[in-house]
Amino acid sequence: MFESGRPIAHVARDLGVSAEALRKRVRRAEVDAGKREGLTTDEREKLKRLRAEVFELRRANSILKEASVFFCLSVRLIVVLGGLARFFAARPVCGQWSVSLSCRSSSTPGSRPGVA
Repeated sequence: MFESGRPIAHVARDLGVSAEALRKRVRRAEVDAGKREGLTTDEREKLKRLRAEVFELRRANSILKEASVFFCLSVRLIVVLGGLARFFAARPVCGQWSVSLSCRSSSTPGSRPGVA
């Protein structure tokens, strides 16, 4: 191994662990010490956390998009049902949340209704 010069298989047998498990530990220690190329343990943990955060943010974004489409369609349904929007105060609600009754995004023409 490092200082002893003994093969990993012999040291692993003395420690009572598999040779491959010890080999992986040695390689990881070499990377962490800067003796070998690769991601350090801290970098691997950070990458794992960031990937989980991206997954969660994408999931939340998807839910919000679906909710905005649902809200847009429900407002349109109220308008279509014979102008009942004024009785249910759809216009003030839409104005309060910056949603028009047409559910068109002002940022990009031709975009999907209700999706920013």
